[in-house]
Amino acid sequence: MNMLSKKRRTNIKEYIYVDNVEINSILAQFEDGIPQVIKSIRQSTNTNTEQAGKNHQTNISGGAQLIAKGQAEQSWGKQHAEIQSNAEMNQEAIDTVYSDYAIDIIEQELESHNLLESDTKHSDGVFVKFTSQFSLLDLQSMRNTWTTNEIKPLVQMTDDYDESWDAAAESLKNSSIVLDNMFPETIFFKFPEAVAFAEKNNFRMSLIQLQMLTFSKRKVTILGKIESSVPNDESIDDIFGTENRLEESDDNIDLTALGQWGPALGVKMLKIFLGIKKGNRFIKPIAIYFE
Repeated sequence: MNMLSKKRRTNIKEYIYVDNVEINSILAQFEDGIPQVIKSIRQSTNTNTEQAGKNHQTNISGGAQLIAKGQAEQSWGKQHAEIQSNAEMNQEAIDTVYSDYAIDIIEQELESHNLLESDTKHSDGVFVKFTSQFSLLDLQSMRNTWTTNEIKPLVQMTDDYDESWDAAAESLKNSSIVLDNMFPETIFFKFPEAVAFAEKNNFRMSLIQLQMLTFSKRKVTILGKIESSVPNDESIDDIFGTENRLEESDDNIDLTALGQWGPALGVKMLKIFLGIKKGNRFIKPIAIYFE
């Protein structure tokens, strides 16, 4: 039998989003969290370090036997550069793989403590991990598209263009500006019953690469925490009614309700652009990846 046919297929995870701050925070709260990650990557780094150390010692002892001092210095200089290069590569490798190992450890720890759920039908503060179809909304790209002066002539060039498109384009332009100001540096992952708010600086992909995911048919896996749920329309309308209550009543009113206007307006607009519904969960992602 061909030896290649005996090899097991390896599934390579493609991590596209990793929140290292949240990862380290969670690991620190498990007794062996961070030590487990370090142990997972120690073997590969120790191998390179030990080999570099042996070469270092061999070169020093050999240098004493060299006739020409210049040859000894040249040899040591070359070896020192190689050791330094290996050390830098080891550190780069540690930085690269740390998060990947850490995500595995977090999932194992959460599961072993019965703290990880496989769907979104849970209360606020619950950790979840699930795999699902998704859609993306990049507010900055949306804003850049509809605020550029060249977009209108392009729209008018389409075969089914009519004048009503101009009003729609203007509405999209204004809406994209408002949304991008409300949710700066944020990309939304929309799932059937949830939406994840992902910070741009935690992505391992460029904006152009992310836009290509719009056409992907793959399912994505998300590890995150439920932060809150989409309120019903009555609750949102009640928030906007705070101003009227202030005018009609002389009683003391909690003015912190006024601070809810922005989030309430944001939810209303997300209902339009993402189709979120009452009871859908808002999720803070820890990691997003393809398996």
